[in-house]
Amino acid sequence: MAEKYLSQIYYNPESLASFGGVDSIYRVVKDEGKHQISRNKIRLWLQKQDTFTLHKPVRYRFKRNRVMVGATDEQWEADLVIMDSLSKYNNGFKYILTVIDVLSKYAWAELIKTKTGENLVKAFEKILKKGRKPETFHSDKGTEFMNRKFQAFLKNRLSKGIDCRKV
Repeated sequence: MAEKYLSQIYYNPESLASFGGVDSIYRVVKDEGKHQISRNKIRLWLQKQDTFTLHKPVRYRFKRNRVMVGATDEQWEADLVIMDSLSKYNNGFKYILTVIDVLSKYAWAELIKTKTGENLVKAFEKILKKGRKPETFHSDKGTEFMNRKFQAFLKNRLSKGIDCRKV
């Protein structure tokens, strides 16, 4: 009897809990007051429904490395966003240099047309002109960050140094 009732609620597009989760179905069951069904019974019933299990988002849990930072601007992370397919809508800009301060999560973004060292230096200078400067700079080992011009620029401008690592 309870399974038929839950099916009527879950598969009815006019129901407030239509194709919803445990909490939304429980609220409807409780509000209607026709049956006494626990959240656990609803959860077990939902796990038997193909529509619920097929479309439920997968949750990935894995260990993440902790980053220990003690002050703002102690460490910045950078990467290049590739927007080739949208360049015709963005005046020919194909890339976005994104930089984020690890502690404050403050982020900067600068448009770049090509990922040459010269253009990357210009974009990074624009970010530094806004008044902040990192002690250390981290990026992936992309050619844009590893070229001589950008590496020389970082060595001249940063106090502690550079760490380009494979991500």
